[in-house]
Amino acid sequence: MKAVLVSVVAAAVLAGIPGALVVACESAGYGSWGFPYFVFVSLALAACAVVFFVAFCAENGKLVLQSALFGAVAFGLMSVTLREQFHARTSAFEKLATAAEPRIAAFRDYEAANGRPPARLEDLVPGQLERIPGTGMRAYPMFD
Repeated sequence: MKAVLVSVVAAAVLAGIPGALVVACESAGYGSWGFPYFVFVSLALAACAVVFFVAFCAENGKLVLQSALFGAVAFGLMSVTLREQFHARTSAFEKLATAAEPRIAAFRDYEAANGRPPARLEDLVPGQLERIPGTGMRAYPMFD
């Protein structure tokens, strides 16, 4: 029983805690961390597979069980994390698109009034916009 608990806790620490951080960073708009996380956990799972194979060949049933449980829990946590990370990233870009709608309207108004699109965002101030807006995303705070 202790071996099972150790495997589950180790997998949770290896995949779950970094996974929660990945989702939190994505939700806060700090860029994409999904791929580095995927590589990190995949390497851990590869190491787990080697341990499983060696234990299986050595007929060490306890170690086979531990490595199989570790792999299953880590893979499950990685799958959930990557799904949530994708959802957080998609949600952030949807919010960005919604927040950009008034800016797009300002571009169109400027073009209708001047016969050409603005060369820079600063051209929209003060006529169409009160100030140069931010994106609302921490990783990319300004429209450039």
